[in-house]
Amino acid sequence: MTNPKYILGYLCFIFLPLLTFSQNTQIDSLKSEVNQQSGPQQTASLLELAEAYKQVSADSVLFYAQKAKRQAEETQDTLAQIRAYRQFSWARGIMQQDMPQLEKDATAGLELARAIQNQRQIALIYLDLSRAYMGVQQGGKAEDYSTQALTFDQQAQDHEIMHDAYANLSYIYLLKDLKRAYTFRFEALQQAKILNDSLDIALDLMQLGAIHKWQKQDSASYFFRASKDIFSQIDNPFSEAVLYYYMAEYYGDLGYTDTLLSYGLKAYDLGTKTHNQLALRGANTLLFNYYFNRLDYEEAAPYARSSLALEQKKPTINYGAALMEIGQLQAAMGET
Repeated sequence: MTNPKYILGYLCFIFLPLLTFSQNTQIDSLKSEVNQQSGPQQTASLLELAEAYKQVSADSVLFYAQKAKRQAEETQDTLAQIRAYRQFSWARGIMQQDMPQLEKDATAGLELARAIQNQRQIALIYLDLSRAYMGVQQGGKAEDYSTQALTFDQQAQDHEIMHDAYANLSYIYLLKDLKRAYTFRFEALQQAKILNDSLDIALDLMQLGAIHKWQKQDSASYFFRASKDIFSQIDNPFSEAVLYYYMAEYYGDLGYTDTLLSYGLKAYDLGTKTHNQLALRGANTLLFNYYFNRLDYEEAAPYARSSLALEQKKPTINYGAALMEIGQLQAAMGET
């Protein structure tokens, strides 16, 4: 069974914008607009450009947000300044570096938001902070900031903020209280339904299934199937790869090895195409064990090598397990 600690370390990037797919056309168009504009219009386009670069480069997000901030200060556009500070926080959070500066930027943004009494922006800044601290696995701070986001959203009543804050809290509680993790995720699902957001509904159902899986409850299959039905209607192979990994693991735990193989291969395929490291790591382990236990070492080998390659590129707590798989394979094949 997968350790929820392993999951928490990686699932935060499911609800953060992904750095995997480029948006070159949109970026080129925005760059052209910026060059033809001035004043508030140019500031707005710079912020849109920073937002678009979330799909490509965190450094570029910082660069264009800094340009937008300087212009917003000149025109005394407080809301644009707040948005720029939020882009700073996102970039530093996704890069998981310079947390003291991230706090300074967030504090500056909060001061501006309080000055104009914008409860929604205050809530969003606390939500940004929560995500950033989840990324560096500081659950205590992440929990505090998610709670603050919910508190300030009571007036704004923004269902998207509510959804994301509840989702954050659910991830945090995976480590210490699965019942509360389920409650928070269920609350997130209700907000997603109000918003009629198919992707968030699919992700929430998937996570409810995962929680039930860790609790060894048969109802996990209901949530997984419901999530799968939605993913079949939308185009999000990155997150769908994680669902297939969860389903492969779930049915494998139940002894349905053919189903494990089917979903494991789907997780591996989509994980490879979308560079989803969570899905790839999980699928590699499941497929390696599947073939190794059948003494099919030639089929097991690519998955062991894939696991090690991922760990060498970006080491995690699973590095030792990846080395062990290689060792098992070499011993079984009589290699040294």
